[in-house]
Amino acid sequence: YYAWVVPYALVALAFAIYFLRFLFRIPRPTAWGLVTGGSILVIGALGLEWLSGFEVAATNNADTLLYRLLSTVEEGMELWGALWLLRTLLMHATRMHHLFVLTE
Repeated sequence: YYAWVVPYALVALAFAIYFLRFLFRIPRPTAWGLVTGGSILVIGALGLEWLSGFEVAATNNADTLLYRLLSTVEEGMELWGALWLLRTLLMHATRMHHLFVLTE
């Protein structure tokens, strides 16, 4: 079930490998923030979607409490990861360009 997860996981892995050199060239706090935010987003999008697929396949029903909980956590992780990425980029802009001041 949800077979799209496998090719998208391969695309995500290829994307990560392609940008490794970029991550080693930027400041460490920015690199770690991008890796953390991206990991949260991808684990939410792919990992929990994969688990949701197992739940639907096992019960033949997409209307169970477990499926709804998995879907809610999945969406939450995607948003959390996107916000983490945005925060990382804003903090980087603050450190590097002094365009505005953000407080932590």
